[in-house]
Amino acid sequence: MLYLEPTFWLLISFLIFFIAIFKFAKNFINAKITSYKNQVSQSIEDISSKRHNSGNEVSKLKQEIKSVKEVCQKIVNSSISEAEQIESRGRSEIESYLKFKEKYTNERIEIFSTQKIRSIKSLVLNQSLILVNKYLEQNATNNKIHKEEVVKILKKI
Repeated sequence: MLYLEPTFWLLISFLIFFIAIFKFAKNFINAKITSYKNQVSQSIEDISSKRHNSGNEVSKLKQEIKSVKEVCQKIVNSSISEAEQIESRGRSEIESYLKFKEKYTNERIEIFSTQKIRSIKSLVLNQSLILVNKYLEQNATNNKIHKEEVVKILKKI
């Protein structure tokens, strides 16, 4: 007889225990599964919301990038314009300075030339006087008359 066997009763008691535990644990397991399901669904909603918001942020960032590029281009254009103005001013200042130096140099050359010409004239005059004086000394006749005339002429010079 099977119901008199201890294994039979052991099996029956195990089944009763398992059914009792399952009934109590079923609510707990269902609650955990429902909680996990809610968490997953909330995560999906958050991700969807973030995805939508990131789409808006991407368009905002693209707009900001475009405005930054425009500002950069304005800065580059402004810098090029300033550089051209500086170059133009520099060229005009250099040209003005070169003209001034050229004028100054020409004036100095003119002064130097005038001084040298005077120096040469003076040298020629002195040499001429020496020669005239030697000539008069060699020709002693009428020397006195000529000497007086030469002295008058020299005083005029």
